[in-house]
Amino acid sequence: MKTFVILVIALSLRVACNAQEFNVFHLAIGSAHYEQINIVEGHEPFDDINGARRSARYVHELFTQNANGQGGMLRSEAGKPLTKSQILQELNKLIEMAKTSGVNNPLLLFYYCGHGISEGIAWNQFLVPGDFNKKPNNLSTDPLALDLEILRSELLYVGEVTDLLTDSGFPYMCLIDACYEGKEERFSVLENFLGPVALQNIKDIAAILRFMNKFHSQNPVIFATAPGTTTKVVPDPLLPEGSAWIGPICRKLMLLRKPLKTSGTLSLADVVMLLADSEFDEKTSHIITNYEIGENGFKTLLRY
Repeated sequence: MKTFVILVIALSLRVACNAQEFNVFHLAIGSAHYEQINIVEGHEPFDDINGARRSARYVHELFTQNANGQGGMLRSEAGKPLTKSQILQELNKLIEMAKTSGVNNPLLLFYYCGHGISEGIAWNQFLVPGDFNKKPNNLSTDPLALDLEILRSELLYVGEVTDLLTDSGFPYMCLIDACYEGKEERFSVLENFLGPVALQNIKDIAAILRFMNKFHSQNPVIFATAPGTTTKVVPDPLLPEGSAWIGPICRKLMLLRKPLKTSGTLSLADVVMLLADSEFDEKTSHIITNYEIGENGFKTLLRY
């Protein structure tokens, strides 16, 4: 009888723990190839990214093997760059998969490794589809080198991704392994045309928009680098130093295997805090997030 009671208690505890484990639906995107021909006159191509495909595969494998859930990859191939419509189509498929699954505690996870740029007024960040061929030569020095309408129509706004994830009604995690390239607009040119009150009003509006685009939320949005800065691929920690490269966030996820093996499980908050810990790995110390821990933060995201 005593053994039976212990077994019932053990099973009850297991059910309780499982009820607090996320069912993760993930989409891992590796945009490694970029349009190198048919470049618009006066523009230049984006470089292909060595390691983007590998990064997407690693993230897919991690959340397939060490998370309770399912998902897939979307990766470019030589001569077949990814488009904005492809990315949105796969993201909508993922959301629909979660909606029809009927599982408890679903969490949507979006990972992107590829080029990213920003405008310097509100720090709107955009993911660059592989078929985009209108990169201005002066993009890194001029925050308005790309027309805002082009940014909105031809690139994928990170806010559009988070809006889709938010509208799903499910908690989510968004990992942006890309540059946040752009030059901050300080509005000094307007000092000659506007009075101090009007100028300050514009600066205040920009500050609010910049705050919004830093994604202070209980749904973590994690960037490989800070607004206005660039980042590079880093050594793959699973292979001999310098033999292969991956995105900074991907590298940190791979390094989580050690604390995961030690603890057995990592909660959502554990993963976010380790990713953002600048001392955890010196090669990826620039990863940032404005995650605000909430009730979902204590649910298990990864298990050994």
